[in-house]
Amino acid sequence: MDKLKYTGYLFSTPSFVKGIAKSIDLGDTLNKYNDSPSPEEADIKAFKSDADALINDMKIAFGQLKKSA
Repeated sequence: MDKLKYTGYLFSTPSFVKGIAKSIDLGDTLNKYNDSPSPEEADIKAFKSDADALINDMKIAFGQLKKSA
């Protein structure tokens, strides 16, 4: 699974090109975030993302445990 799916959900992911573009963006038009219609919906999305990450980590850990046994 892609780690950014979990860790970068509620904020925009930086890049070198975006950084250069933002330095010349005088109108502040490039600030775009992964927002939600309400704080409650943002919490639900973040919680689901955290739960998905935990499930994925547990699958990896159990797979490694199975290999070493």
